[in-house]
Amino acid sequence: MSLTVLIAYAGALFIAAAIPGPGITAIVARALGSNFRETFFMGLGLVLGDMTYLTAVVLGLAFVAQTFTEIFLVIKIAGALYLGYIAWKLWTAGLLPQDIAAKKSSSAGMSFLSGLLVTLGNPKTMLSTWRWCRP
Repeated sequence: MSLTVLIAYAGALFIAAAIPGPGITAIVARALGSNFRETFFMGLGLVLGDMTYLTAVVLGLAFVAQTFTEIFLVIKIAGALYLGYIAWKLWTAGLLPQDIAAKKSSSAGMSFLSGLLVTLGNPKTMLSTWRWCRP
């Protein structure tokens, strides 16, 4: 690896690490809106999600993703179309602000699950882990 590539990669990794992602945003919001117990279990979910990605990368999931690029491209396009469909449905639903009410969770299990799903839904974690673990 040349020095130029190393500096460019280190700069990009620094920017990616400095920008708070959805995990940090979710844990701060949970800490501000609920008690320590729920925040703690959400933090455990975030940690388990990070460990899941690290384990998947170490076991070769990134190699599988590179091998079957066409299949993952189809999955990515289908996911983008689905998100577009959801966006269209939300845009045309006609919800008014008074119809929306926040529900406070009181379950440690739901807090844990939300932390886990926030991390598993963030591909930045897997990509940065894969970059460091590849040979």
